[in-house]
Amino acid sequence: LGATCAYCLTSTGIAIALVGLLLARRPPVTGRRSWIKPQRLATAGVLTALVTVVFGAGVFSANPPSSAPGYQEALARHLTTSGAVMYGAFW
Repeated sequence: LGATCAYCLTSTGIAIALVGLLLARRPPVTGRRSWIKPQRLATAGVLTALVTVVFGAGVFSANPPSSAPGYQEALARHLTTSGAVMYGAFW
């Protein structure tokens, strides 16, 4: 679509800020060693986000059937001949 959603970007920024704040204010673990250190957790989160973005971009970069030449014109003709008044989707 080539568009950005201000709500989505703001929500993501707030979530990242909250995770950073929680990691910074996390009380130290006493008595036993924790394998989850803030640096490891942050690295795992960044890697997970990168993998999600890369694979998500691959899914959405494929050409959908509607981008084929003549598809929209053929669809318009079909809807006109079938007497359709509205063409849409409802989820």
